[in-house]
Amino acid sequence: HNNINSAGGCGNIAMGFIFDLILLKLDYAFSTQPADVVVIGGVVDVYMRCQAEAMPGFTWKYNWLQGNQAVHNNSQIRLHLNHQSSLLNIRLRANDRSFFSQGEKNTYRCTASNANGTIISKTAKLISG
Repeated sequence: HNNINSAGGCGNIAMGFIFDLILLKLDYAFSTQPADVVVIGGVVDVYMRCQAEAMPGFTWKYNWLQGNQAVHNNSQIRLHLNHQSSLLNIRLRANDRSFFSQGEKNTYRCTASNANGTIISKTAKLISG
């Protein structure tokens, strides 16, 4: 047993395993990043898409963040549909008057998780046109 450390354990094997997991997480990224969307007037539907690179044997689970908060289907001024998929639909309502004056509310990121960890997309913005 050539990987036994001075304390009698198998420290090198454990370190190698942890190192492999870290490399695995860094090897995967988004093949499709969400993009900025310009919004012009009224009640409108906006779509943002993300897609994580395929990881054989693992399924990605998607969620979206608005600012730093998890997106939920309903809010007082916006309706978010499909917030647990790779395609987010944001329905802006007529009473979203403060929409463009509150920067963080206009940023979205996608997260993709599986048994190997979580990756986070770049930030996409809703922009007043």
